[in-house]
Amino acid sequence: PMFFLKTDVMSGLMTVFSFNFDMLGLFFGQCSEICGINHSFMPILVEITLFDFFKLNLLTNWLFYFCWSKSKY
Repeated sequence: PMFFLKTDVMSGLMTVFSFNFDMLGLFFGQCSEICGINHSFMPILVEITLFDFFKLNLLTNWLFYFCWSKSKY
């Protein structure tokens, strides 16, 4: 409710969307629509960061995954 946003999501999957905010940080919320049997178990965590940090995080995670998935045990 603090940001007055609505997006459709699925529990257990990360959802990414772009929006211009005027503050950085972690914000917690909950589903605002009774959407199914596990509705009460759908907390929301929104991390607002600078786009450059977001791109760096994506690159770092991709490189880690790529290197780890190619390594032999």
